[in-house]
Amino acid sequence: MKSFKKGDEPELMMREYKKMATVQATQMNEDFEVETAQGNIAKGAPGDYLCKGPHGDMWPCRKDIFEDTYRLVVR
Repeated sequence: MKSFKKGDEPELMMREYKKMATVQATQMNEDFEVETAQGNIAKGAPGDYLCKGPHGDMWPCRKDIFEDTYRLVVR
């Protein structure tokens, strides 16, 4: 079994992938919880985003991670 630690640069990580799916999201102003696609309950805090994927799955996403990962698409 291979073991990896934060900061490791394994050869298998040298490819980059771009997310192509569009998600819907709203920034929450209070604590919230959501049932994930795995059936777990995940909690979010004020300022976090509630995201909904193209297949209807939902999850919370911390504000800093959301803003580093997604960009707004205006239609």
